[in-house]
Amino acid sequence: MRRGIIFGGLIASATALSAGDIQETNSPSLIWERDIGGGFKENTFQVGLSAGRGWGAHIFGSEAIHDVALAYLNAGWIFTDVELPDTWLRGNWELRGEIFGGEQLRPERYIVGITFPTFRYHLATGTRVVPFVQLGAGGTVTDIKGPDLSTTLEFNLHMGAGVNYFITERVAFSLEYRLFHLSNARIETPNHGVNSHLVLAGLSYWF
Repeated sequence: MRRGIIFGGLIASATALSAGDIQETNSPSLIWERDIGGGFKENTFQVGLSAGRGWGAHIFGSEAIHDVALAYLNAGWIFTDVELPDTWLRGNWELRGEIFGGEQLRPERYIVGITFPTFRYHLATGTRVVPFVQLGAGGTVTDIKGPDLSTTLEFNLHMGAGVNYFITERVAFSLEYRLFHLSNARIETPNHGVNSHLVLAGLSYWF
C-alpha cells in the first residue's frame, strides 16, 4: 500500500513537472515576435561587451599603419517593430551607445571614446543566426599624433557588419567587422586620419 502511494506520488510529480515544462516552452517570448531569430519585439533592450584587434590600412590618406586593440561596453534599444515583414530584408532597427578604450600597438598610444549614435539593422532569419549591418559616429580622446593626427580630440566613425548567434533565447555571441576611422574634421592639420580593419568578438544579454 505504501509503495503504491509513493509510486502514485512520483507519477503525479512527474506529470506536474512535464506540464510545467510544456507551459514554459509554449509561453510567449518577452523579446521575440516569433521564435528565436524571428524578429525582435519593439522596446527590447540589450547590454554587451566586445573586444578585438584592428589592422591599420593606408586608406583615405593615412600615411602610417595604425594597428589597434580595443574593448567596448555597449547598450542598445530596439526601437521598431519588424520592418519589411513580407521580404527577405525583414528585421529591426537598434539604437546603440558604446564606451570604448584601448591602444594603438606600435608605437603605444591610448584611445578612449564614446560612439553615439550607432544604428544597427538586424535581419530576422528565423534561426539562431541573426546578421546585422551598422553605422556609427562619436568622439574620441587619443595621444596619437603625426604624421596622421594633430589634436587630442578626434571624431570616430565606423561602418560594418556581423552576426549574433543566440546561445539561448536571451544570450548571444557576436562576431563583427568594422572599418574604424579617426580624424578631426580638418580642425587642425595634419588630418590624414587613422584607419583600421577592426574585428570584434563579444557577448550580449537581451531583455
